[in-house]
Amino acid sequence: MAPKDKEAFRTTKPSAEELEKASKLEVFDEDGNKVTLGSLFEHQKTAVVWIRHFYCGRCQQYVQAWTDEVKASVLEEAGVKLVFIGCGDYKLIKPYRSLLSTPYAIYADPTKSTYIALGMTLRTLEKGEDPTYLKKRGWAGIKDSIFDGLSMGLKYIGKQGDMKQLGGDFIFGPGLQCHYTNRMLTTRDHTEVKDLAKELGIEIS
Repeated sequence: MAPKDKEAFRTTKPSAEELEKASKLEVFDEDGNKVTLGSLFEHQKTAVVWIRHFYCGRCQQYVQAWTDEVKASVLEEAGVKLVFIGCGDYKLIKPYRSLLSTPYAIYADPTKSTYIALGMTLRTLEKGEDPTYLKKRGWAGIKDSIFDGLSMGLKYIGKQGDMKQLGGDFIFGPGLQCHYTNRMLTTRDHTEVKDLAKELGIEIS
């Protein structure tokens, strides 16, 4: 069910108590090791992007846009960081990163505990408006999404995560600080790359 006050749902920052509780929750890295959410932004300002399931072609295009438009070295030089979290099995992380040739770290939260703790409770397949990061639309996007999902391995079918779960974009750190919040209202609702980069202090053309 869509929230009554969409803007408040989208932009209200987690309270200090909510962020502290969420920071103690665990996610999986690509090797299956558990790490606390808070450890990802303990020492530096970090954009944490919760994507949808690992087969979502729209989120794949978002990760690809970051990969193509913002070099990891630029973030490193600026002293900031970017990580992604998906709601599927951690075993999909390595083939997902390989598919997109992305240098950015990706984590998995198959229980969706971090999503829920930070208010990303919306589940929907509503498309919403087209963002600029979405280069492939309609049947072309659907076809590529299916092909890319299969290319990650047939054994992972069913482990991609909740197909309706929406994510969001946050900027945390260092420590328990939240600088930016964008909870998705539709499946195409990530913050534009240039806008989130700007929130991190990086200007891109």
